[in-house]
Amino acid sequence: SACSPNARQTYDALVYDPVHNKMIDFGGVPAWDNGGWTNFIWELDLNTLKWTRTGQYQQYQSLGSITSGWDPNTNTAWVYDSLNLNRYDPVTHSSTLVTQSGNLDYHQSAIIDPVNNIYWIMGSGIMRYLPLPSGAFAGHDVAATGCGFLSVDYPGLTWNSKLGKVVAYPWGGNTIYIVNFTG
Repeated sequence: SACSPNARQTYDALVYDPVHNKMIDFGGVPAWDNGGWTNFIWELDLNTLKWTRTGQYQQYQSLGSITSGWDPNTNTAWVYDSLNLNRYDPVTHSSTLVTQSGNLDYHQSAIIDPVNNIYWIMGSGIMRYLPLPSGAFAGHDVAATGCGFLSVDYPGLTWNSKLGKVVAYPWGGNTIYIVNFTG
């Protein structure tokens, strides 16, 4: 479409697509909607700064969580909304519902570990992973020690390719955490 999305609260629903230099927005709470969530997918071409609405994804009707991440192994994006795990292909602009399961709230962030093919969800006391590409899970909770960042809402998460690890920041102080996955 030739229009642009209105102002919205995105939670963790933005993904950068480095292959096509685009920012992908999954849904969000529009400023005018008084808290209602949309399931529209928008892409911002960072070369032209033009928005395009490319489609919709399967969403849970009573939305709680929204997390997303970029998978460099498949060059696709993943979006999880506390019940539905969707995979988005930016070439075909199509979204595929992969699985329905789980239960989170909206205070988490997500990152993809491309070495172990894991979709990590962390924050607000939760550390959970989903194996990709199947997403088969009941939500694998991880017992974590020394992880002060888990108690905060929306911790900063990134993939450190040099270390081959997820790195987390708790939004304060001068401490970062390295997630050592041994599962």
